Amino acid sequence: MGQKKKLLSEWPVDIPQNYITILNESQIEKEENAIEKSIQRDSPFGESGWVGKIVKKFALESTINPRGRPKKGD
Repeated sequence: MGQKKKLLSEWPVDIPQNYITILNESQIEKEENAIEKSIQRDSPFGESGWVGKIVKKFALESTINPRGRPKKGD
């Protein structure tokens, strides 16, 4: 039979017992849009608290701020 593929690295957390089920769950449109935006902007994807910590830790503020020049004041 075929060889078992090796992971690129170890999991940083315990593997959930039902992770295959979790992976196969369909996303709602809002989640799909958030994932797409995260990919396009190279920004972290996840719960807001976690994203905030990762943004600070790796100086990724530009990936979550709006693109372009700031709007002029009212």
